[in-house]
Amino acid sequence: MKSAFRSPCPIATTLDLVGDRWTLVLVRDMVTGKARYSEFLQSPERITTNILADRLARMEEAGLVSRT
Repeated sequence: MKSAFRSPCPIATTLDLVGDRWTLVLVRDMVTGKARYSEFLQSPERITTNILADRLARMEEAGLVSRT
């Protein structure tokens, strides 16, 4: 993940963090109660394991989620 954001604007910074399709799908799933890797894989969008692992790692690096 990039260490510098393209803009000091809070909206642009937020889009840098969660602006891609898969991250927003994961946020949606978290809001609806999903918390386990296997639960995210069951979403109807059929996210692949490599994309899921990448997006979760990026979200963890950004401090949006934590692994337990």
